Amino acid sequence: MWVIYTFKYDIVTMEEAESLIQSYFIRHTKKLAISPMAILELCSQDLIFIHFPDCKKDDPTAKDNESLESKDYKIPNAKSNMKIFNDLCEKGGIVWAEYDGENKIKIGFVPPGSKIKLNKSYFWENEERKNKVAVIKTIQLHNVIKIEPKELMSLGVARPIQRTLGHWKKIKNKLHCIYNNKPLDSDFSSLIPEEQEVVCQEFLRYQKLFPDIPKLNYLLLPPGRTMKDIDIYGLSNENKKIFAQVTYLEKSETKKFKNKVAKLKKYLSTSNDNYLLFFCKCPELHKDGNILFIPISVVENWLKQPGQEYYLKTVYSTNNRNSHR
Repeated sequence: MWVIYTFKYDIVTMEEAESLIQSYFIRHTKKLAISPMAILELCSQDLIFIHFPDCKKDDPTAKDNESLESKDYKIPNAKSNMKIFNDLCEKGGIVWAEYDGENKIKIGFVPPGSKIKLNKSYFWENEERKNKVAVIKTIQLHNVIKIEPKELMSLGVARPIQRTLGHWKKIKNKLHCIYNNKPLDSDFSSLIPEEQEVVCQEFLRYQKLFPDIPKLNYLLLPPGRTMKDIDIYGLSNENKKIFAQVTYLEKSETKKFKNKVAKLKKYLSTSNDNYLLFFCKCPELHKDGNILFIPISVVENWLKQPGQEYYLKTVYSTNNRNSHR
């Protein structure tokens, strides 16, 4: 395997990650309008690829756009994806690639200065354009590693929704560290938002050091992105509803912080029988109006308490692709 970057220290911090090569995500599905066998054949060659014909899909006479320049595309989605494809080739990147058909996942490296190549070996699958040549734009992945479904499940949860291709900023430097077999800090900041939400949920369920923090008995909905404004919705041991927001924000005077607080306030009941909790990087546990602010540091300290060694290890083990083998 190539070592794309070398570091003075074994641990890669979030600050160092800002200067690292970017991470990308791409999914290959039936929306490509080519056969499942074609997708698997291209996958077997360690290629990533897109099919944006930039023409009407129900027009049997139209030909696929063969240009490699984003400016030559009219449809916004095609234009933006061609730009990302060109950025990846120019600057290089590490790519998480998913392929429909056999649930295949690969991570590979695209060196800076790579080229997009056209593949005209396959045909359209839809009835209107059946047997018309599908012009596929491809990029070669290098030094590919294959990922099993049971591995790196936290990255699977963090996948962009309803997108073919994109920069994967949400996972910070995780993909880089995994690809280069470098450990991340065992630190709350290294967890993706979904992981942070789950840890805070478990904290509410099991912590015993702070009697003013309500105990979570049951979740009423899945945590995180499925809900608007809040991240945790459940019932306390007093059968009161818990509405919680989890953020890694620190400065309470910022607009983003204030907006999150304002959204949480909307869940206050007239009978005052709801708990409103706000996890953030505040300096101390305190109540402001009807909202209880819980420092992330309190959750981190709870994680490190005796008796929770295995949970702590498992939470951070998602940084190691061999941890679930």
